[in-house]
Amino acid sequence: MNRLATFTEDQLLEELIRRRNQRTTAHPEHWCHDCQHYKAWDEVERPRDAIGRIPRCPDDFNPCTKGHKMQFVVPEDYPDGQEWGYYRKVCADRLPVDGGAA
Repeated sequence: MNRLATFTEDQLLEELIRRRNQRTTAHPEHWCHDCQHYKAWDEVERPRDAIGRIPRCPDDFNPCTKGHKMQFVVPEDYPDGQEWGYYRKVCADRLPVDGGAA
């Protein structure tokens, strides 16, 4: 009997994702800022103070309107052109800004 047949499809998928997420990613394939569900603090409607300033971004602000937890690539030698920002290795809700392929 095939050893993989003893596992459910969900268990196999979880293991594949776990293994994929263990690998380090220097430059993710998909950045969250390229998704329609990403809203930076200054893009979201915020009430301004008396002199027109936007309030400070709280530490718990999530730029994903779907509420997904994202990882962040920190720039090493900014500004050398290196990409940096939020990303998710796998996201079923990804909706590209340009309407292209996810």
